[in-house]
Amino acid sequence: MKVLVCVVVGSLIGSVALNVRQSSDSQEQAASSACASCHAEAAAAHADVALSPQQQVSLNSCCKGDNCGERGATLRGEVSAKMTELEGALDAVEVDEQEVFRLADELGELRDECLRTTVHNILTVKRTLTPEQMVELRGTSQN
Repeated sequence: MKVLVCVVVGSLIGSVALNVRQSSDSQEQAASSACASCHAEAAAAHADVALSPQQQVSLNSCCKGDNCGERGATLRGEVSAKMTELEGALDAVEVDEQEVFRLADELGELRDECLRTTVHNILTVKRTLTPEQMVELRGTSQN
Protein backbone atom coordinates (compact mmCIF):
# COMPACT_ATOMS: atom_id res chain seq x y z
CA MET A 1 0.00 0.00 0.00
CA LYS A 2 2.82 2.40 0.90
CA VAL A 3 4.49 1.78 -2.49
CA LEU A 4 1.20 2.54 -4.27
CA VAL A 5 0.83 5.82 -2.38
CA CYS A 6 4.41 6.80 -3.29
CA VAL A 7 3.77 6.00 -6.96
CA VAL A 8 0.53 8.00 -7.01
CA VAL A 9 2.10 10.98 -5.23
CA GLY A 10 5.13 10.84 -7.53
CA SER A 11 2.87 10.74 -10.56
CA LEU A 12 0.86 13.71 -9.33
CA ILE A 13 3.98 15.77 -8.70
CA GLY A 14 5.33 14.83 -12.12
CA SER A 15 2.02 15.76 -13.72
CA VAL A 16 1.94 19.14 -12.01
CA ALA A 17 5.51 19.89 -13.07
CA LEU A 18 4.81 18.79 -16.66
CA ASN A 19 1.62 20.86 -16.89
CA VAL A 20 3.32 23.92 -15.44
CA ARG A 21 6.25 23.49 -17.83
CA GLN A 22 4.00 23.07 -20.90
CA SER A 23 1.86 26.08 -20.09
CA SER A 24 4.99 28.20 -19.63
CA ASP A 25 6.35 27.24 -23.07
CA SER A 26 3.70 29.21 -24.97
CA GLN A 27 4.05 32.20 -22.66
CA GLU A 28 7.80 32.17 -22.99
CA GLN A 29 7.39 32.14 -26.77
CA ALA A 30 4.96 35.04 -26.46
CA ALA A 31 7.74 37.09 -24.91
CA SER A 32 10.01 36.20 -27.78
CA SER A 33 13.03 38.17 -28.85
CA ALA A 34 11.00 40.32 -31.25
CA CYS A 35 7.70 41.84 -30.24
CA ALA A 36 4.47 42.02 -32.24
CA SER A 37 5.23 45.52 -33.52
CA CYS A 38 8.60 44.40 -34.91
CA HIS A 39 6.93 41.40 -36.54
CA ALA A 40 4.28 43.71 -38.04
CA GLU A 41 6.88 46.11 -39.38
CA ALA A 42 8.95 43.27 -40.90
CA ALA A 43 5.84 41.64 -42.36
CA ALA A 44 4.71 44.96 -43.82
CA ALA A 45 8.08 45.39 -45.54
CA HIS A 46 7.94 41.80 -46.84
CA ALA A 47 4.35 42.19 -48.06
CA ASP A 48 5.13 45.57 -49.60
CA VAL A 49 2.60 47.28 -47.33
CA ALA A 50 3.45 50.97 -47.10
CA LEU A 51 3.76 52.32 -43.58
CA SER A 52 3.49 56.04 -43.00
CA PRO A 53 6.28 57.73 -41.04
CA GLN A 54 3.85 58.06 -38.11
CA GLN A 55 3.11 54.34 -38.21
CA GLN A 56 6.81 53.52 -38.27
CA VAL A 57 7.42 55.78 -35.24
CA SER A 58 4.47 54.21 -33.38
CA LEU A 59 5.65 50.66 -34.05
CA ASN A 60 9.25 51.48 -33.12
CA SER A 61 8.29 53.31 -29.94
CA CYS A 62 6.21 50.34 -28.79
CA CYS A 63 9.27 48.12 -28.53
CA LYS A 64 11.83 50.89 -28.18
CA GLY A 65 13.57 49.88 -31.42
CA ASP A 66 17.11 48.77 -30.62
CA ASN A 67 16.12 47.49 -27.18
CA CYS A 68 13.45 45.20 -28.59
CA GLY A 69 13.61 41.74 -27.16
CA GLU A 70 15.79 42.54 -24.17
CA ARG A 71 12.87 42.41 -21.73
CA GLY A 72 11.46 39.35 -23.50
CA ALA A 73 14.78 37.55 -23.20
CA THR A 74 15.08 38.59 -19.56
CA LEU A 75 11.54 37.38 -18.84
CA ARG A 76 12.20 34.03 -20.53
CA GLY A 77 15.29 33.58 -18.37
CA GLU A 78 13.42 34.56 -15.20
CA VAL A 79 10.50 32.22 -16.01
CA SER A 80 12.89 29.35 -16.72
CA ALA A 81 14.87 29.94 -13.51
CA LYS A 82 11.71 30.22 -11.41
CA MET A 83 10.31 27.05 -13.00
CA THR A 84 13.52 25.19 -12.16
CA GLU A 85 13.32 26.50 -8.61
CA LEU A 86 9.68 25.41 -8.31
CA GLU A 87 10.43 21.95 -9.69
CA GLY A 88 13.26 21.61 -7.16
CA ALA A 89 10.95 22.60 -4.33
CA LEU A 90 8.37 20.06 -5.48
CA ASP A 91 11.01 17.33 -5.77
CA ALA A 92 12.33 17.88 -2.25
CA VAL A 93 12.00 15.00 0.18
CA GLU A 94 10.17 17.28 2.60
CA VAL A 95 8.13 19.79 0.64
CA ASP A 96 7.79 23.25 2.16
CA GLU A 97 4.27 24.13 1.05
CA GLN A 98 4.65 27.84 1.79
CA GLU A 99 7.80 27.95 -0.34
CA VAL A 100 6.09 26.09 -3.19
CA PHE A 101 3.14 28.49 -3.16
CA ARG A 102 5.48 31.50 -2.95
CA LEU A 103 7.41 30.24 -5.98
CA ALA A 104 4.18 29.49 -7.85
CA ASP A 105 2.96 33.03 -7.15
CA GLU A 106 6.23 34.52 -8.39
CA LEU A 107 6.09 32.36 -11.51
CA GLY A 108 2.52 33.48 -12.10
CA GLU A 109 3.54 37.14 -11.83
CA LEU A 110 6.30 36.63 -14.41
CA ARG A 111 3.89 34.88 -16.76
CA ASP A 112 1.38 37.68 -16.28
CA GLU A 113 4.05 40.20 -17.26
CA CYS A 114 4.82 38.16 -20.40
CA LEU A 115 1.15 38.14 -21.33
CA ARG A 116 0.61 41.84 -20.59
CA THR A 117 3.65 42.79 -22.67
CA THR A 118 2.49 40.69 -25.59
CA VAL A 119 -1.08 42.04 -25.43
CA HIS A 120 0.24 45.61 -25.20
CA ASN A 121 2.34 45.12 -28.34
CA ILE A 122 -0.49 43.46 -30.26
CA LEU A 123 -2.88 46.28 -29.34
CA THR A 124 -0.31 48.84 -30.46
CA VAL A 125 -0.10 47.13 -33.84
CA LYS A 126 -3.88 46.98 -34.17
CA ARG A 127 -4.18 50.64 -33.16
CA THR A 128 -1.43 51.69 -35.57
CA LEU A 129 -2.28 49.81 -38.76
CA THR A 130 -5.36 50.41 -40.82
CA PRO A 131 -7.90 47.60 -41.29
CA GLU A 132 -6.73 47.28 -44.90
CA GLN A 133 -3.10 46.90 -43.81
CA MET A 134 -4.11 44.26 -41.27
CA VAL A 135 -5.95 42.31 -43.99
CA GLU A 136 -2.89 42.51 -46.25
CA LEU A 137 -0.60 41.31 -43.47
CA ARG A 138 -2.91 38.46 -42.50
CA GLY A 139 -3.05 37.35 -46.14
CA THR A 140 0.75 37.39 -46.32
CA SER A 141 1.18 35.42 -43.08
CA GLN A 142 -1.20 32.70 -44.29
CA ASN A 143 0.75 32.08 -47.51
